[in-house]
This record gives sequence, C-alpha cells and structure tokens, in this order.
Amino acid sequence: MNKKNGIYQDADMGRFYRILEYLAKTVNEKMNVIYIVGSTYKDISEETKRFDMKIIDIQSLRRGWLKIIPIPVAKRFLIKLTNKKDLVEIVKSLEEHDPIEIFVFDRKIEDKFLKNFDINNREYSRSIIMEDSGYLIYGMDFDNMESTTGALEFISYGDKISSDMKWFF
Repeated sequence: MNKKNGIYQDADMGRFYRILEYLAKTVNEKMNVIYIVGSTYKDISEETKRFDMKIIDIQSLRRGWLKIIPIPVAKRFLIKLTNKKDLVEIVKSLEEHDPIEIFVFDRKIEDKFLKNFDINNREYSRSIIMEDSGYLIYGMDFDNMESTTGALEFISYGDKISSDMKWFF
C-alpha cells in the first residue's frame, strides 16, 4: 500500500464496521483526536444532541442556481468526536449519504489542522494530518457504483501507526 497517497479498494459493510469498532476501542483519546468529515442531508445539529460530538464547520452545497430551486441539498460537515465510543453509531446515522472520512491524528497538530482546514478541499486537509507520522485516514463510500461490492474504502496511515492497526488494514 502506498501509505502516503493512500489506497482505494472494494470493501463491504461488515469490514467498515469491524474497523470502526476497532477504532472505537483502541484510539488513545489522551494523545489523539478523531474528526469526521462528509456530507449529509440530515440536520447535523440534531445528531449532536444524540451523540457526543461538536460541529466544527458546516457548509451548504446550495450555490448558484441551486439557491432558487427548492430541492434538498447536502451540507458538508466537519465534526469532532468527543467520545470515541460513539463512532460506530455516528457513522451508521450518516451512512446513507456521501463518503465519510475518519481522521485520527495527534492532538499536538489539532490547532494547525483547525486553522488550515478547508471543507472544500479534502486533499489539502489530508496533507495537514499527514504531518503526524501516526495519523490514520479511513474513508467509506457506502454506495459506490464502480465497486464490485457496492462499497469502497480509502485507507492512508503514517509510518508510526501501531503494528496492531497496520494488521487490521
């Protein structure tokens, strides 16, 4: 796997949730932070009432001609997970929408990440996270037409990720 650029590969829902359950059990919240980025039609503020998370950024995709047409339009979001035990349930509540990415990285670069995060440019945001040699980016696309399984995952991690976690991927 090209860890720096990451890899896209076919996956299935069972794998997604095995990995999320593993992360919910093993991420060291004293050293690392967990962010979730994606798009949803749901009112993400309602989700914050159900789960222990904080909205960092939300942006409607309603632009240009979409402003005058009364159709539902997704919103991009960045949320910070404040309790890793909610990870699986949060993703389940959002899985019917666009791809979701889980960012796990060292708290020491959190301020830089937040100051430079661009909700419209995931590649740029990923590059900030990659400054941490123990980072993990795990992306899930639950309804990918190009995948043979109907689902696609994205995996990228740093050289210093735990060997147990490497084994999982």
